[in-house]
Amino acid sequence: MMRSNVKLVCLGLAAALAVAADPAAALAGALGFRNDTGGPVIVQGMSIIRGQIRAGKRHVLQPGDVGWDQIVAPGNKLIVISDAKQPTKTLYQNTIQFLGNTQFYSIKAVEDPAAKDTQKKKGLPKAQKPPKIEIQATTPPPMGTTPAPRR
Repeated sequence: MMRSNVKLVCLGLAAALAVAADPAAALAGALGFRNDTGGPVIVQGMSIIRGQIRAGKRHVLQPGDVGWDQIVAPGNKLIVISDAKQPTKTLYQNTIQFLGNTQFYSIKAVEDPAAKDTQKKKGLPKAQKPPKIEIQATTPPPMGTTPAPRR
């Protein structure tokens, strides 16, 4: 009876040490994005691991949708945002520094004021130019909440 208790204690300590010794488990975090544009977008994160580019999951986000990626290793992450209707059209591409904690970004469309002024002066119809996109760090939505239904 005593031997089985000692074995259980030893196994428990070994499991605790294995979890504590794994630095990736301690640094794991999440990277989230919310689509605050007027149309659907595709968001994909990429990392460089051992000299090779590792692409993360592609998230198709409708307006107002949120997508999350679990990230194990901290470091620079390349973020590529493209138009969901024309996936070969890249709207945004930049790197962000992932520190291992949960980070959340809002994807927003930005109007070019110079182009807007020239179109007003010339009286020309709005050109079919892809929107300019930027991401801004923001607070994540509360866990367990669902977005408002689309109409």
